[in-house]
Amino acid sequence: MAKLEGQSIASSYDQLLHVDTEGGGNTTTHVSVKDGNNDTTFALTLATDAVMITSTNRLEFGDDGTYIHQSADGVLDLVSDTEIEINATTIDINGAVAMDGAITGATDITLSGELDAATLDISGNADIDGTTNLDIVDIDGAVDMASTLSIGDAVTITKDTDAEFVASILVNQSDAADTTGIISQRFDLEDTGGNAVDSGKILVGKEASFTATGSTQDSYMALHTSLNGTLAEKVRIDSSGNVGIGVTDPGAVCEIKSADQNLWLSSTSDTGNPILKFLQNDTQRAYIQYTDNSGDEFLQFVCQEDPSYMRFIPGGGVVAMSIASGGDVTFAGDLIMADGKGIDFSADASPASGMTAEILDDYETGTWDAVVTDGSNPMTMSSDAGYYTKVGNLVHVSGHFETSSLGSASGAIRITGLPFTIANNGAAYSGGGAALGQGFAISAGHAVSCYGLVNNTYIKLQVWDATTGISDMQASEWTADGAIIIGFSYRAA
Repeated sequence: MAKLEGQSIASSYDQLLHVDTEGGGNTTTHVSVKDGNNDTTFALTLATDAVMITSTNRLEFGDDGTYIHQSADGVLDLVSDTEIEINATTIDINGAVAMDGAITGATDITLSGELDAATLDISGNADIDGTTNLDIVDIDGAVDMASTLSIGDAVTITKDTDAEFVASILVNQSDAADTTGIISQRFDLEDTGGNAVDSGKILVGKEASFTATGSTQDSYMALHTSLNGTLAEKVRIDSSGNVGIGVTDPGAVCEIKSADQNLWLSSTSDTGNPILKFLQNDTQRAYIQYTDNSGDEFLQFVCQEDPSYMRFIPGGGVVAMSIASGGDVTFAGDLIMADGKGIDFSADASPASGMTAEILDDYETGTWDAVVTDGSNPMTMSSDAGYYTKVGNLVHVSGHFETSSLGSASGAIRITGLPFTIANNGAAYSGGGAALGQGFAISAGHAVSCYGLVNNTYIKLQVWDATTGISDMQASEWTADGAIIIGFSYRAA
């Protein structure tokens, strides 16, 4: 190739470029590039190991909208008015990456260091295998977790004034092998200013005990309330589902215990009626029982499909009164009164009062079958039914009795079959007259009466004669179709 030295290569020096120093560009020291007459210095310096675009001047590509330049000391800008495309298998960036715009179209981004961003907006799914350390998490939608949520010392749930929500929190105690006592988790209530609220606490705890072959746990949930700054347990639900109010070891589905207070049931209004409802399944009874400290029952309600009843038990397990499902009321057993059993209507029911005449111990109604007989030979009855009513020890009987044959009856006759034995004392005699008598073979002017014989269950018939007085009615005075209507009261034994 021919040398330029001694040749004519340009019509003017402006058409030539030269370096500013003899031997310029022949060392590692940069020298400027100028035009031939030294009028113009270009934005370029040369050295044997580098070409430099000086200051903030640009190296342009295609047009002035795409270029490389140093926009400030130590800052290199790659500028394009549309797009900068880097095609490489790997792009290795050793320093930090600061982006003012968005990253789009990336399939995978792998970071071995830390991602610092003022905001992070992920429109799709985010799969994070390691630990995510977040100072504050604001979640607008639902959170679906396939595994356990592990939380450190405290959980704070804030509720808007008008919002409603249901929160469920499960606390896992890692040191469950501790046998020193009760391990508990406490949820404290705070007001909107972050101040502790002493009016209530929720305490969830576990009491653990261990044997050589394994362990057992008695889990429970307890509600504590504060009185004068002192927390005290009021309600407990144990591991079996029993609820205790005022008791820490409920022995039933619901046990309420208080030394000086009663259980109140109240409606939602002053005029409403309180309701207490008990339900039972098809195979078991529903019970309401009142007992004393020794376990003796005093009142018992039993409800089942058949029969249902209510019982009053004054003590000793003896039922004094029962009310059956059909409405029947039955009295039985000793009521520990002045003289045995029954309902005492006296003003003073104490045993010392001696008001035994005012105790009602029985009530009964029914029918009785009468037979006209001489004591050994009954007559044939065509009508034998009568009614009775027993109130306490007073029995009232009545009936219409008629025969169709005398049979073998002879001598004095009587009517047998009284429903209760007449009391055995002289004051217990009682009787009455015949309301109707027919088929009698008695003399004109005679009358028939009757009375109950003490300590027996029959009625004696008497004939009254104004001349001879009273005598037992004979079978000969009662014809085959004889009939009588009677009614009188007597005192039962």
